Amino acid sequence: MYRITLRTLIAFGTWTLPVVAVIALLVWTGGERGDMRLWVGAACAAVIACGWWGTNAQHELLRVRSQAVSSTFVALAAAMPFVHAFAPAYLAAMGLVAFYFFLCASYDAERPEGCVFQAFALLCVGAYFFPPLFDLVPVMWLAMLLFLRNLTWRCWLASVFGLAVPALFYWAWLFWHDAGLTALDFVKPYWHFEVPDWRAVPMWKRVNAGFLAFQVLLAFLHYYRGNYRDKIKVRMLFYTFIMAEVFVLAGLAWYPDDFEAWMLLACVNSAPLIAHYWALARGGWPMTLWFLLNVGALVALGLYNAHLLKMIPWT
Repeated sequence: MYRITLRTLIAFGTWTLPVVAVIALLVWTGGERGDMRLWVGAACAAVIACGWWGTNAQHELLRVRSQAVSSTFVALAAAMPFVHAFAPAYLAAMGLVAFYFFLCASYDAERPEGCVFQAFALLCVGAYFFPPLFDLVPVMWLAMLLFLRNLTWRCWLASVFGLAVPALFYWAWLFWHDAGLTALDFVKPYWHFEVPDWRAVPMWKRVNAGFLAFQVLLAFLHYYRGNYRDKIKVRMLFYTFIMAEVFVLAGLAWYPDDFEAWMLLACVNSAPLIAHYWALARGGWPMTLWFLLNVGALVALGLYNAHLLKMIPWT
């Protein structure tokens, strides 16, 4: 049982997600209400939040009835205006959430092949809109072997078929339009292994990435200290999220030119980790104070980003 504090009232309250969603919508569309890309981006973010809500409800990621995972994602995304406008990365992010929903369902299932097939098919669809997401496939195979314990030859073949089916439909469409030779053109911009020049990365990118990396680091430490309170299934799922988070943060560092897309994926993937930390960390009133400081830092980050994007015209 958790003692009732301001933090637990916020984390476990049924009103938290609606309030955060309304504030986020005002922030999202407050600058240019006529920009349709912002509205489409907000709709995509709502779909992602619903996806995390369904995954949390189905698999009890937070041990208690809570909407903290969805609320955390919405709050993180709202504080980063550079991810508000619709971009293909949103389709990749929705594919990632859908992938997690079915992959989590494959754990301890009597016949997990169907869930694995659907998970990797949706991941493949998302990766066509942001090709570096294909690199997550071997990471998830390793997670299936170490944590989900379902990497049998049947499940591996199911994952391969799941990746192949969207690819076959895509290539068939290209061949129908006499463009079969362009099938791999969408990945060519990412066929390079040059070490990026991190010194040329602007300060605002460093600030945003540093804030998220710091929160994720605290979430890692919290989870490895207190994961014994979770069910074995939830532990294995969070270990899978953690492996994927390391991959996403590595991609964020390796592809600074695609910063906005990687930050969107980082917000999506880190939402359950940060939500678990903010909602379930023990510590009484000191933890409540620390939680409020972190929320205040998130608000300050949003104001900083809004100022840089000229949404707030102070000098």
